Amino acid sequence: MGVQALTWENIKSWSELMGIELEPQEVYALRSLSNAYLDQMHKAKEPACPPPWVDPDQLDRDKIADKVSSQFKALANRRKKRSGGSRQNTD
Repeated sequence: MGVQALTWENIKSWSELMGIELEPQEVYALRSLSNAYLDQMHKAKEPACPPPWVDPDQLDRDKIADKVSSQFKALANRRKKRSGGSRQNTD
């Protein structure tokens, strides 16, 4: 069956078992967070997207910095091409 988002029944059962009365907005927040987590978990199957449970201290910061830098360079190059080349000094 696989991993599923929290259901209304899951939340109600947990609330009753723990003796905690949740406010409606808390229940909606739990459902929303559960769905967001699952969405990210599925996105994390792509090699370029780390899963949400990765310890940030275990990430290769240099590799990430290189990726971010290359993206900014690609963006700058696209903008340069759109504007017709290098910017001219207007001073």
